[in-house]
Amino acid sequence: MSFDLKVSLQQRSEPSAQQKKLNRLIDKIEQQKVSLATWQNAQAEIQQHIRQKLMPVYNDLHIVLFQQLEQLWNILHSHEFSKADIQQLDEKIAQLAQMLKCSKMLSAEQLELVKQIDTFYQQHAGESVKKNRKAQSIKSEYEESVDQRADLEEDFERYAAEQQQAREQAKQQRQQQKREQAEQMAAQSLKTVYLKIAAMIHPDREQDETKKQEKTELFQQASQAYEKQDLFYLLKLQLQLEQNKGLGV
Repeated sequence: MSFDLKVSLQQRSEPSAQQKKLNRLIDKIEQQKVSLATWQNAQAEIQQHIRQKLMPVYNDLHIVLFQQLEQLWNILHSHEFSKADIQQLDEKIAQLAQMLKCSKMLSAEQLELVKQIDTFYQQHAGESVKKNRKAQSIKSEYEESVDQRADLEEDFERYAAEQQQAREQAKQQRQQQKREQAEQMAAQSLKTVYLKIAAMIHPDREQDETKKQEKTELFQQASQAYEKQDLFYLLKLQLQLEQNKGLGV
């Protein structure tokens, strides 16, 4: 807001105690405005930071497991092994494929390879059981281990989501409180300054018609600034009136 202040001012060599106090108040309000603007600009960056830090370990785990699966699968078909070694490799590869076939962290190409490997072992599972009874025990233990791992992963995902939600809610509450406090302080300061200006001008008590007209115009300007919530204009007007009063103008 821009107003034509009709107040005659003279230069003072030293500001009064009231002027110093008012200047400090203006600086404090200016700092609060800067802090509020900084918080608003940082809000989007904070939310993005939370999302990036949510589950980096979980994402890296699936990448490492896929690399192990791919390496073991290629080694199994490119080298000669004993039956015991092949059995161990098959068990390990099948376990990894079972764990990764529902992963949301892999690319479409990686997931396709995982499903092919898992299908291969599912199709040959029955034949392996017939050839070796011990395979059934191993399969049961393997499935139990997979279920336990799946439960742990589900618990971890649920816990991570709950923690993220709790952190976001706590941040929103703190931000809302700060915003409300800033708005309340600004509203109180606006009303206080306006009432002080009204008491200083008081055109109804002026006997001189020229000064009465001047004060009436100033009071109207102050009222317009109050309606538009222009605290800085009111503070400047108050400072000028204080200086005028000190000079006896």
